[in-house]
Amino acid sequence: MLMIDSLQPPANQTEDGLTMHYHTYSDETIRAVTKFMTVVTACVLPAASIFILHSIRDTATRLTAILLLSIAFSIAMVLMTPARTQEIFPATATYVLTFSCYLSGGG
Repeated sequence: MLMIDSLQPPANQTEDGLTMHYHTYSDETIRAVTKFMTVVTACVLPAASIFILHSIRDTATRLTAILLLSIAFSIAMVLMTPARTQEIFPATATYVLTFSCYLSGGG
């Protein structure tokens, strides 16, 4: 004889009676979505950086923007690539170096 504990909610319900729905995705789908997001980020981040820095005239504000953009670039490298710290550091330094023309007034 099967005894059911009436105090336990069903497996797909929370204690407050809400029904939970689960979706499963294949590894292939997750990889495809992740790759798409990585490619979009790799294209948009540098282009957006150029537009942002081009529109800023104040040097102090540009320096702040460069700092924030370099942090965003580093975070993207950490989250979206298997790169190690010793690879991320020079990549970020190179990324920041490309903005030197905006500090010299060429932007």
